[in-house]
Amino acid sequence: MNSLHFHIPFLITLVAGDIVSSEATSGTVRFLLMRPPSRSRIITAKYLATLFYTTGLVIFLGLICVSLGLILFGSGDLIMNYQVPVMRIVFVPEADVPVRMLLAFAAAVWSMSVVASLAFLFSTLAENSIGPIIGTMAIVIVFFVVGNFPFDFFRTLSPYLFTTYMIFWQRFLDNPIPWQEIAKSAAVLGFHSVGLFLIAFAVFNRKDIKS
Repeated sequence: MNSLHFHIPFLITLVAGDIVSSEATSGTVRFLLMRPPSRSRIITAKYLATLFYTTGLVIFLGLICVSLGLILFGSGDLIMNYQVPVMRIVFVPEADVPVRMLLAFAAAVWSMSVVASLAFLFSTLAENSIGPIIGTMAIVIVFFVVGNFPFDFFRTLSPYLFTTYMIFWQRFLDNPIPWQEIAKSAAVLGFHSVGLFLIAFAVFNRKDIKS
């Protein structure tokens, strides 16, 4: 599931960063906006398609992880090795594992939606797909690296980086489950997703498609 740090965001960015900008590159956006659907409906539909793709990709990852895990290691208790804030070993009883994994992947979908929203915003700003893809991955990687530097200055920045909250799916595999921390992370990520989409919505509605 650690592929949720970089590999899955990259696959999401490839689609989310292309979904609007590719229309501008090919020039089909002009023909698209000549049809009866309004700009608002078009941009909302594209964003929903991005979220559906993101959800499907994470579900596919979940099926692969669980299937290979059962085939290679079989069923049983889940053992988690946590390094932060202190090193500890956590045991999750076998009976609780299915629900915990389901909640963890649902949280992963929520986390990846922020990456999709960021790439989607860049896609509405750009005229080609390369910029949104590179820009989104650069931000995700830099934020992850900065948030994990063991220095006081970077630790003060960590609460302001959305990547700090993207790993809250791991909390569902903790014992006991820190519900308050999970709720805070989910709220912060939801705020980012909604905010990024509203900016993209406003940009697309004001975008000059004649030039």
